[in-house]
Amino acid sequence: MKIVKIILLLVILFIFCSSISFGLSNITGFSVNSITSFGIINITGLATAFSSALAVMVDANAPDVDIIYPLNDTYNYWDDIALEINYSDISDIDKILYNIDNGENSSITGNTTFSLSADGSHILYIYVNDTHSFLNNSESVTFFINLSESHEIDIPTDYTSDTTNLESMNKEEQENISNLTFHQPDYGKIKFNDYVNLTEGVDHENRSRYIINISKDIVIENIKIFINTTELPCLNKSATLIISNLTFTNPRILRDNEVCPSDICTMESYDDGNLTFNVTGFSEYSAEETPTSSTTMVATGGGGMKKVEIIEFIEENIKEDEKKDNKVEEEKDYLGGIKPVVKEIEKGLEEVKGVILSEGRYLISILVIIIILIFITHHLINLKS
Repeated sequence: MKIVKIILLLVILFIFCSSISFGLSNITGFSVNSITSFGIINITGLATAFSSALAVMVDANAPDVDIIYPLNDTYNYWDDIALEINYSDISDIDKILYNIDNGENSSITGNTTFSLSADGSHILYIYVNDTHSFLNNSESVTFFINLSESHEIDIPTDYTSDTTNLESMNKEEQENISNLTFHQPDYGKIKFNDYVNLTEGVDHENRSRYIINISKDIVIENIKIFINTTELPCLNKSATLIISNLTFTNPRILRDNEVCPSDICTMESYDDGNLTFNVTGFSEYSAEETPTSSTTMVATGGGGMKKVEIIEFIEENIKEDEKKDNKVEEEKDYLGGIKPVVKEIEKGLEEVKGVILSEGRYLISILVIIIILIFITHHLINLKS
């Protein structure tokens, strides 16, 4: 009997082991007793002759890392250089470290900036470690620092040689420009009266150099000069402007489509279609013909003459004159209605006079006069209303 129990127990163990083996042998990349990768294995199932459910998750790789900034390029500044990376992993990230030129590691939790104090070639190394101690230490980027490197200038190709040659300047010269000039020969010219630093107030936007986009942010076109001072605050300065090829007889200056105040715009000259004027700062400037006017001379109290300009009537004045004309017509109509009444009064008075002189009936005459006056008054009231 004891032998039977032992045999039965061995049969049960054999069936159990066979079911587990059957489940593992169907997992791609694995076989029984050969799981060697680091990970977490969850096995669930029943001790039956059928295969059991099996779930396996293996994190066998270091995080994926891409360096976005700094660029593999030459920087002309060494403060606040952008450090930006993208990373991913099926597990959580435990730590991010970086160093410059194999110096001391610094820990970060995301994108940041760093500063240097020397020109030349530099290498940034990035280390990203996940919670299972898999480390990516193979990412790096080489970049260069040259503080004399000029800024990148995007300037229209139709500007003439009168335009300041910014591309031939080094960085130091671009940040201290005298008489900065932009000239489009068909439409006009801008000449700044003060020194200009092209990077003043401008954001380099993580690029290796500042990009000054003259083509996009400065407009010199038909009867219009404009500078986008939001993008180029460094150019919001006093300047002399020329708007060319005008056909006006007597032009006036507009600022944002309104007549420019005298404390902002000062006209210098208008000669051969070229309107030259000074401005204290930038917006949109244009020009138009000055409205026509006539001049007359009127006598003054002291025996002299005074020049008076008569400007074209505006709509409100015309309406006011129309109201006055209507009032005059009404008064004429009123006077026309009064005339017959006056004649009746004169006729009545003559009759009264005759009665008084011929008959001497004073009381009757007075009564008649009163009746006539009452009649006249009543008639005038009705006519007025």
